[in-house]
Amino acid sequence: MSRPVNAHVGAAPHFAASLQAVHAFMLEQDAASAPARFAQLKRDLREMKTLLGWSPASGRPARFLQAQSAQAHLRLAAVQHMAQSAGLPHLREYVIGPYVVLYAQSDTEVVLLALKHHRQLSYIAHQ
Repeated sequence: MSRPVNAHVGAAPHFAASLQAVHAFMLEQDAASAPARFAQLKRDLREMKTLLGWSPASGRPARFLQAQSAQAHLRLAAVQHMAQSAGLPHLREYVIGPYVVLYAQSDTEVVLLALKHHRQLSYIAHQ
């Protein structure tokens, strides 16, 4: 099994909205520590992007793929639509502290789709 020298890692347009929402939430939580916490999150995201470039399947399989409820199936359909829009077959999640990054990937490309706190039910809020 050969692995790509370096997969292309990019972000969907709505990923920036997810990141902005996280920053706003950090400011609401504690404005004094928010800049340092947000800077650390951005460093962690850069490290994640480097790792995903070398190993696109490094994250775990997206947990919501085993949806049981009708509401979960609706959320799943919306997220699968995001992946189809990106033209990538696999949905995975990468955990950074209390945050989870949803991404679509193939062997040669990774697209970051959304970012959420692990307590959030859905990635859909920031589309």
